[in-house]
Amino acid sequence: MPWFKVDDNLAFHSKVVAAGNSAMGLWVRAGAWAAQQLNDGFVPEHIAALLGTGAQASKLVRAGLWHEAEGGYSFHEWDERQPKRERIEEERAAARERMQAFRARKKGTKSAKPVVSEQCSPEVPSTRPDAFGNPDPTRPDHITNTSAEFENWWLHYPKKVSKGDAKRAYLKASKSTDAETLIAGADRYAAQVKGTEQRFIANGATWLNNERWLDEAPSTMRRGGRITHTNRNGSISEEDVWE
Repeated sequence: MPWFKVDDNLAFHSKVVAAGNSAMGLWVRAGAWAAQQLNDGFVPEHIAALLGTGAQASKLVRAGLWHEAEGGYSFHEWDERQPKRERIEEERAAARERMQAFRARKKGTKSAKPVVSEQCSPEVPSTRPDAFGNPDPTRPDHITNTSAEFENWWLHYPKKVSKGDAKRAYLKASKSTDAETLIAGADRYAAQVKGTEQRFIANGATWLNNERWLDEAPSTMRRGGRITHTNRNGSISEEDVWE
């Protein structure tokens, strides 16, 4: 996965001092999000609002760490300081080819020697250190982007309750579909229930377990009634039926 890189001179850089600690918290979180999204340093307004305040964003702009852009903000000199999307995708494609070649050799002959990457494991794709930085020893190699994908989906889903249950349901759903499909489904559902009381909106886990990302958005909708659910903990919840 790509890494958001921070220079070791950051702490007392004049722009950082001018922005202040709270604004820099927004800068770091937004940088990690932008790196994960592979969008070359663009932060939409709604993401900036979820990660920090408007005042903090303004401080970053005044300090020269961010620039105002249509629909959001862009990081100053992202292309010079962070790996670009095109380069990361090239690295990933090359890693897949190396892995396919290794597996083909392994399947074809037992005597084939494994191709050892820079991390000394044939199962870890080789990457250039200058592209992604050193691996984090606190994070096992087998962890994927699924957790980060869930956090992104969670930003789109219209009801923020029982996050743990929703995450477990998301991990299960991700085995049968991709992140883009789940986000698109969440956006459709959010549009459908806009203006509806939260208690009548399905919890994220319920929505995922029922594979509701497959629901088609009707051209017109009206509330046709309510159904009552008895949850596992004995509590009662209601959900509108749309028709």
